Amino acid sequence: MKKLVTLCFLLFFVSGFILAEEKARRPMTTDDALNMASVGGGLISPDSKWVFFTKSELDWEKNKRKTTYYMISAEGGKAFQYIGKDGGSSFQFSPDGKHFTFKRTVDKKSQVFIMRTSGGEAVQLTKHETSVGSYKWSKDSAKIFFSASEPRSKEEEKKYKAGYDAIFVDEGPNGQREGKWSNLWMFDVKSKKETKITDEKSLMGRFDISPDGKRVIFTARQSNRRNDGYKSEIYIINVSDRLKIRLTDNKVSEGSLTWAPDGKKIIMGCIVGAEAKEMNGEIQERYYQDIYALDVEAGEFKRLTDTLSTQEFYPQYSPDGSKIAYVASNHDPDTWEVTSVCI
Repeated sequence: MKKLVTLCFLLFFVSGFILAEEKARRPMTTDDALNMASVGGGLISPDSKWVFFTKSELDWEKNKRKTTYYMISAEGGKAFQYIGKDGGSSFQFSPDGKHFTFKRTVDKKSQVFIMRTSGGEAVQLTKHETSVGSYKWSKDSAKIFFSASEPRSKEEEKKYKAGYDAIFVDEGPNGQREGKWSNLWMFDVKSKKETKITDEKSLMGRFDISPDGKRVIFTARQSNRRNDGYKSEIYIINVSDRLKIRLTDNKVSEGSLTWAPDGKKIIMGCIVGAEAKEMNGEIQERYYQDIYALDVEAGEFKRLTDTLSTQEFYPQYSPDGSKIAYVASNHDPDTWEVTSVCI
């Protein structure tokens, strides 16, 4: 009898708990979605001991999202706030792991800031005339290479302020912004001296520095039209004497350039075709790209992937250079995957 009473009590308690839980369930609202914290921007330090990340939350009183920056041990534990309220963007560890860099706006221009990975105050590193665009550390952590737009001349600035700032594009606005010619620069971290590597009217695209720091591979085009991305070509330039060599003439858009660890080859993504596909009830043209390797000295290409109707992005070499990992998608937002291939 005692066991029966106990069993009835347990059944009553469990059923009550289930009913209460079901009653607490409700459809998700817009406010619920807005209240969700978003974590992103994860970066692992070169020694794999630390992880940097950002946390974004909605501040209802100020009616805007607040981003906080944290560092946490790769072993777990409690995260601690790493960067002040001024924040930043384009976060990077130096290859030797001693420093942490990011971009922050100063006088309406984006500049690179630096701080020790162990913590402390961030100090402004670059004081470039225009905003710093993309940037990358050299493998020896001695230099930073960056792209930057060319400043307007006094006459151009006068016309610009007078209203001569129209943007000519091939399509509707769609977020199109005005473009400026850009070039590649090198910044010596110790001497604080910056050196111009390229000097021409072109739009600088992706770039990467060779493992020995003596050469830079990059994409560039001499046209600022919206649909002229296919005119971008690959170039290689010597840092010492500025000798530049054009490696492609194929009217194909290349991107995600990455040097092999031995400095002999480069991998990249290249658009190889397109097809009409129904997306969100509309027929849209979708482009597909495969991964290629380029022998820098011989100038020979090798196709590493040949997959139909698949986008392949962000190829990266393994430390020994025997494999590459890349992200693949068939344009379905739910089917992204990371895969690898031997080379």
